[in-house]
Amino acid sequence: KRVLDVGCGLGAQALRVARLGHDVVGLDPSPDLLDRFRADLDGEPPAVRDRVRLVVGPGEQAPDLAGPLAAGGFDLVLCHGVLMYLDDDAPMLAALAAVVRPGGLLSLLVRNGVGLAMRPGLLGDWAQVHRALDGAGYTNRLGLDVRAHTPAGLDAALAPHGLTRRRWWGVRTFTD
Repeated sequence: KRVLDVGCGLGAQALRVARLGHDVVGLDPSPDLLDRFRADLDGEPPAVRDRVRLVVGPGEQAPDLAGPLAAGGFDLVLCHGVLMYLDDDAPMLAALAAVVRPGGLLSLLVRNGVGLAMRPGLLGDWAQVHRALDGAGYTNRLGLDVRAHTPAGLDAALAPHGLTRRRWWGVRTFTD
């Protein structure tokens, strides 16, 4: 299969997919992270290395940056841990919709907005519990203000781009 990993970072997912025999394009805006990915990739067997292409740039520009590699679309597009950092999902989702082939799959990993109150509740931070119950944002462990998504919110964000959520797993409901 042809796989695009948007926001691939250090390449954990991309390497796993390439080791399974799939062709992977890793796209990330950070040259530093891609250099670290490349260093790990250099330690892989030639068959794995030959299946991976790394491209520097933002996911919102995936249709242009993937260029000829995107011809016909990707069978699978991964976008894990990216949407939470964006102020607006629409440009990213439009780009992802443009590069996934008809019948292909888009895998999004987002912060579970349904479970935002669990972590502060387990820590006894009741003020943060109330804030979590009233909103879709939170401050992560890096001190960054980021967003979470609920199934309904994600459905509303996907629909204008012709994308439909097939499943939702409440992963990390009780842990961070």
